[in-house]
Order: sequence, then structure tokens, then C-alpha cells
Amino acid sequence: MTTPLNFAFLRSEPAPPNGRSVAILGAGPSGLFAAGYLACLGYQVDVYDKLPRAGGLMVFGIPSFRLPAERIEAGVRRLERQFGVNFNLRTKVCCSAPLHEEAGDHFSADMRSLGELVDKHDAVMVCTGSWRSRRMNVPGENLRGVLSGLEFLFPIRAARFGAPGVRIPDVAGKNVAVVGAGHSAIDVVQSALKL
Repeated sequence: MTTPLNFAFLRSEPAPPNGRSVAILGAGPSGLFAAGYLACLGYQVDVYDKLPRAGGLMVFGIPSFRLPAERIEAGVRRLERQFGVNFNLRTKVCCSAPLHEEAGDHFSADMRSLGELVDKHDAVMVCTGSWRSRRMNVPGENLRGVLSGLEFLFPIRAARFGAPGVRIPDVAGKNVAVVGAGHSAIDVVQSALKL
């Protein structure tokens, strides 16, 4: 049996409902822990995310050999079943600004307005995470075949969930150079070796 990540870390049982509701935008690490914290305090929590699975970069960025997706999914199921958290996945939340294409938008099947959520809930928390890679600002970083860690890792995981038009980087039989030695860099190295 997989040990779930404990997003509802304050208590083992739900608190009595306090009559208030909170919308959380983003089902990544901060969104899931905020959902667990608020559910433990008796809030009705509705989580919105454009991706098909809760977990954000824990699922779509960190390879499962380092953080098993089953642990995340088990923690999310516990939030749903035991603490009554509602997950609205494949749902993009927009304001009145013009839409622009972002990573993961191709998964969205529904769209909600931020104003609608503000009117419906007592509070809205924005937990959208960090989906933009930092660049090094060195000559050649925009050349064909040069990718950020996220640009390399996201398609590998997204393809597993049937994202249309997502292509896994083709590195079979090629030399791959990775700049950096942190967790993301090692994730890229391990993933490139597996590919």
C-alpha cells in the first residue's frame, strides 16, 4: 500500500463545517497544502487547476522515480473522500485580460472567470506556482535543441496523460549536455538516460 502525502496535516478527521468556502487556484504543492489546512479548519474547499491531475510540478515536473505519483494521488483522494475537498481539474481560471497560451493550456476543457469564483466563495487563494523557467542570459540559449529543465521534463509527463500535440524530446542516441547540478538538472539527466 502506498503511503499518501499528508496534505491535511493538522488533524486526522475533518473539523465541523464553519459555513465558509474558499476557492484555491492551482492544485500544486501550495494549493494542496492550503486545501488540506483549510479543510482541517472546517472550510469547504474547491480547487481549480487546468491540468488533468492534481499535484502541479510534483506530478508534471518531478519524475516519479524521485517522487512517486501514487503518493500524491493517494493524498488527493484522502482530501476528496475524508475532508470533502472538491477538485475541478482541466479547468482554467481567467480574468478579463486577453488570454495567452501557457504550458498545460491544451489540457483545459472548461473555463471559469475569476469574478465568478470571487462571487461564489468567501475567499480565493491564488496558488498557481512557478511554471516559467529562468533563463541564463547567455549567447546560444535560444538555439534549436536548447531547452530549460521544465521544457524537457513537462512533455515527458504530459504525454502520459494524453496531451494533444505534446512531443517527448527526442534524445535517443544523442549527446545531452545539462548545465547545473541541482534536483532539476539530475531529473533531466535521469530522464534523458531513460529515453
